[in-house]
Amino acid sequence: MSTLGRSVKWSVAFVALALLACGGDPGQGNPGAGANASQNSAALVSYRLGVDVSGLGTITGHAGSQTIGCTAVSMSTICTFNVMPGDAVVLSGGSASNFVGFKVPYCQVNPCNWDDPDFAPPAYAWSKADYSFTVTGSITVSAAFSAPATVAPTTYKLGLVVSGPGSGTITGPSGVTCAAGSTCVFDITAGTPVTLSAGGASNFVGFQVPYCQVNPCDWSNPDFAPPAYAWSTADDAFTMTGPITVSAKFASP
Repeated sequence: MSTLGRSVKWSVAFVALALLACGGDPGQGNPGAGANASQNSAALVSYRLGVDVSGLGTITGHAGSQTIGCTAVSMSTICTFNVMPGDAVVLSGGSASNFVGFKVPYCQVNPCNWDDPDFAPPAYAWSKADYSFTVTGSITVSAAFSAPATVAPTTYKLGLVVSGPGSGTITGPSGVTCAAGSTCVFDITAGTPVTLSAGGASNFVGFQVPYCQVNPCDWSNPDFAPPAYAWSTADDAFTMTGPITVSAKFASP
């Protein structure tokens, strides 16, 4: 055999051994490499988890080791997450009092009498229970929150505008005091009865109040057009049902 023939023979043998070492067959185009590629491709498969939240609230939970969180602030919000096959998913509305629930098949959370030929349940119901499942494909979970109840304020602002040119002081409950030439603001508990007084000062012009509160008004007269306000030296008494600003005035002695 010529030197060239021996070189070709050894080259072919080397390639065959290399293919066998990689798990293939020289006559099959290295199918072992293709099998490995197929396994790697399968290992990279993931699914999409969608969380559709409406209202005002947050859904939290986990998918496998991944933390899930999705918040809606005024309208429907959809959050998406990449999850793996077999991931255990748990979603929760927490302890929010305005949590309506997760949208689930009606008969999953309600008794259904399929023996009744007239039984026609709605397709879905709302469940406040945590929503648990295992990932077997892409899925979107819907959850809803209602608008939280409006909480009434516990305090209101009381404003005092005390003008001169004279000196004097307006006083009231809970440490309310405001001297002429000042604008003062106080936080007063809602529902508190308030009485403001000038303490009998002789130069007190009065509190500015609606004119007809301290004067007779003839509304039967079509030409009657009273001024909007008048000054009253009487103590100004009212209950704090909202923010209010009171004006008072002292004249020169």
